[in-house]
Amino acid sequence: MENSRLRMRLAKLEVPGRRPVGEFASLEEFEELQETVKGWLAQNPGALEEPRIMEEQIASALTEIRKKEAVTAIRAYQEKRTSRLEEDLTKIGDWLELDARQIDSMRSILADQYERETEQRRLWEEDADEEVLAEMKASDGERFRAELEDALSPDQFSTFWAMILERYGEK
Repeated sequence: MENSRLRMRLAKLEVPGRRPVGEFASLEEFEELQETVKGWLAQNPGALEEPRIMEEQIASALTEIRKKEAVTAIRAYQEKRTSRLEEDLTKIGDWLELDARQIDSMRSILADQYERETEQRRLWEEDADEEVLAEMKASDGERFRAELEDALSPDQFSTFWAMILERYGEK
C-alpha cells in the first residue's frame, strides 16, 4: 500500500518522455538539456555572477554583524571597567601597597588609558584605517607603560605589568 502511494507520487513528479536508461539519462536527453541550459544562460548573461555576488553580500553582512557584536561587547566591557575604577584602585592599592600619591597617579593613568581605548574603539567603529589604529594602539600602550613606570616603584611596576601580561597578553 505504502509503495503504491510512493510510486503514484513519483509518477506525478516525473516529466513524461524523460525516462533514464538504467540509472543514466540517454545521450539525446542530456544534449537536449545541455542546449536548453545554454539557451537560458545566453538569455540571462548575469546568472552565473548572481551567486558570487550574493555570497559577497552575505559575507559583508556577516562581517558587519560580527563587528557590531564586537563593538557592543567592547563598549559594555569599557563601561563596566570605568564604573568600577575606584573599586579596582582599592584592590590595586592594597595589592601593590600603594601610597595615596601613587593611588591618585594610578587613577589618572587608568582613566586616561580608558579614554584612549574608548577613542580607539570609536575610530574602529567608524572604519578607520587598520594600520593607523594599530600604530595608535602601540603608541598608547607605550605611553601607558611609561606612565606606570613613572608612578610605581620598579617592584610594583613589574608585579603590575606581569598581571597585565597574564590577563591581556603582550602589550
